Amino acid sequence: MAIAINPTIVGIGPFTNLPGGAKEPSAIRVSGTVQGCKTLEVTSTCTNNPVSVTIQPGAAQTWGPIDLPNDKHCRCGAEVTVTATCDRGKPTSTSVSRAVTSLACDDCPKAQNASYTQSLICILDQGVLKREISLSVTIDATLAASAVNAEWIFREILAGGGFGSPISGPSFGVPAGAVSGPAAQVPPGPQVMPLVPGTYEANLQFLFPYNQCQGLSLTVTVDPCPTTTTTPPPTTTTTTTTSGPTTTPQCPTVTIAFSEGPCNAQGNRAVTATAQVAGVAPTTFYWQWDTATQSHAGGSSDTVSLPGGTTHGVQLAAVGPGGCFAQVAATHPVGPCTTVGPTTTTTRRPTTTTSTTTGTTGTTGTTGTTSTSTSSTTSSTTSSSTTAAPSGGLGCLCLLLLLLAMACIASASITLMAWACGGFISPALFTLAATLAAVGVAVLVVWIFLCRDCLSIGYLARAFAAMALAALIAAAVLLVAGMPTCATGAAIVWGFFSLVVLLLSSLGKRVGC
Repeated sequence: MAIAINPTIVGIGPFTNLPGGAKEPSAIRVSGTVQGCKTLEVTSTCTNNPVSVTIQPGAAQTWGPIDLPNDKHCRCGAEVTVTATCDRGKPTSTSVSRAVTSLACDDCPKAQNASYTQSLICILDQGVLKREISLSVTIDATLAASAVNAEWIFREILAGGGFGSPISGPSFGVPAGAVSGPAAQVPPGPQVMPLVPGTYEANLQFLFPYNQCQGLSLTVTVDPCPTTTTTPPPTTTTTTTTSGPTTTPQCPTVTIAFSEGPCNAQGNRAVTATAQVAGVAPTTFYWQWDTATQSHAGGSSDTVSLPGGTTHGVQLAAVGPGGCFAQVAATHPVGPCTTVGPTTTTTRRPTTTTSTTTGTTGTTGTTGTTSTSTSSTTSSTTSSSTTAAPSGGLGCLCLLLLLLAMACIASASITLMAWACGGFISPALFTLAATLAAVGVAVLVVWIFLCRDCLSIGYLARAFAAMALAALIAAAVLLVAGMPTCATGAAIVWGFFSLVVLLLSSLGKRVGC
């Protein structure tokens, strides 16, 4: 038999402030390894009764971290001894102890592994061209006693070395007792922030009750957006060198044309956007539809499934050759899915596209031009037969399924809070809450696969992410207010809403959203 106690023994909060600046932790957090034991008990000189640890008999494994109650009111900085006992009361029983001369007390979360990426496509935000910055960070909240919330704050680094006014960025939360990467955060990361081109100091700040804990800083450089001019690019650029004139082809001019397929049973059409290139071909294409949160690399065309009768936009960044960069934005009205029977070729109304082109740099001399071109693109759709999505039965069924799922999920969350605030003593309330939650989730899954309403799926995912964050904040407030059972209920609701967000996101991708 072998037992070991890890050297990291810390006092965790909530803390009790004592006269003279002393603090008293509520528990002692410990962990270790064990092999060959059937049972394991752990105690400390600050704990009245040992705590049993669940282990796999005989297997080599880690145990903990576990929190030993500080029943004897040891203070931060006190000498503490932790003892782990294998197979207590049996002839083969063995024990091991580890002492710390000064108990460290730290429940602060730690921010680490911060990085960022930026979108290749500029967006127009309140009349200003900006790039979307995606920030990723890992939060280590293993010592935290309650859920942790954090917020990004941006300050522009000015030319003279000073800082601009603070700009509030996105906030998010993580559960206590775990290390949470971007995917495990609420709402799920990375966090996205549109910023005007420039250099910024991005500061991650922890919110109450961890607002005194150290965050981190990250320098973010937002690349310039392409400038525009009404002067068209030259057909060629000629540079004279010692070996004679060198001719560089003009940068390409890019517009977007659309085509679409027939309606499917769910009332969606496959819409294809195709880059129309005048001049030398770009080397890379980046597409971003208004149904997506980030751009993706692709070919000269890109296809998505969109509901009939709606209007959607797409942005395209065409990069290369050399330093050429063309950005295009266009919208397309998707044909409605109301016609039954054969259809003939139909012509959509002209779609206006705008493109921005930035010139290249020559071999020894520099010649650069930029241009903005506006063109009208007419797309045609031809289909031998089109079957319309049902305007009555399926639509009504989808609405009823969605209302039933939302009603069950809402009732389940309310019942969970009532069960928790009542002290977890009503099995009837718990059974009702679990049944409502299971029915709500099951109906939601059926609705996603049957109705494939991408717009509603995206909206619900964002709405439940926001409600999950609100539940996490409520759990922290209730805990500080001295209502631990209600705080636990809010934390359970946070987990339930996070599960709904995960279902909407993952299953939405499987149905083509």
